[in-house]
Amino acid sequence: MLPVARFHMDFGMPPAPLTIGRLAAQDRAAWERLWRDYMTFYQRSLTDAEYNRAWAAFMADERVHALGAWDDGRLVGITHFLIHPNTSGDDVCYLQDLFTDATARRRGVGRALIAAVTEWARARECLRVYWMTHETNATARRLYDQVAVNRGFIRYDIALGDLGLTLLKFIHVSQYTCFKGNSWTVVRFIFFSFLHS
Repeated sequence: MLPVARFHMDFGMPPAPLTIGRLAAQDRAAWERLWRDYMTFYQRSLTDAEYNRAWAAFMADERVHALGAWDDGRLVGITHFLIHPNTSGDDVCYLQDLFTDATARRRGVGRALIAAVTEWARARECLRVYWMTHETNATARRLYDQVAVNRGFIRYDIALGDLGLTLLKFIHVSQYTCFKGNSWTVVRFIFFSFLHS
C-alpha cells in the first residue's frame, strides 16, 4: 500500500488522518455494520450466510479483495474489488463496492479508497480500474466525475435466481398454450416483454 499522503497528492486531496489497508479478523463487526448500511442504501438485503460467505472470501484474499479506511482507529469506509480477464487486452480490476460511513463523508475517504485500489491494480499490471453506480447517486457521481471518466455505457441484467425459475415456468406455460392455440407470435411478444420489464 502507498502512504495516505501519496493518495492525497495523486487525487488532489487535502491531508486527512486516514489509514488505508486490508481488513483483518477484528474488523468483522465494523465491516458488517458498513456493509449493511450499503445494502440498505441500495434497498437490498443479504442473509447471514451471505455475509459470512463474503467475509470468508475477503479474508482468503484470493478471488475477491477488500480494503478499509480508518479514521483515528475507527473503520469509516470499505471497498470490495476483483480482477477479471479482458477479451481485448490485459486483465482489468472491477471496483464492485464502495461505501463511506455517513459521519465521515466529504473528508476524502472515498477518494483514498479509490486511489488505493488503483495502486493495487497498477501493481498487478491491470489495464484499468472501473466501477458502476446508480444514476441517481448524485453525491458519489460528483466524486467519480473528478477522478475517473464516464464513458457512457449502460448496464443490463438478467437475474438467474428465483426470478429466473419463475421465468422458466412462465415460458413453459406459454409454450403449452401456444401449441394448443397456434399463437407462437403472441408468446414471443410476452417473453420479450417479461425480460425487459
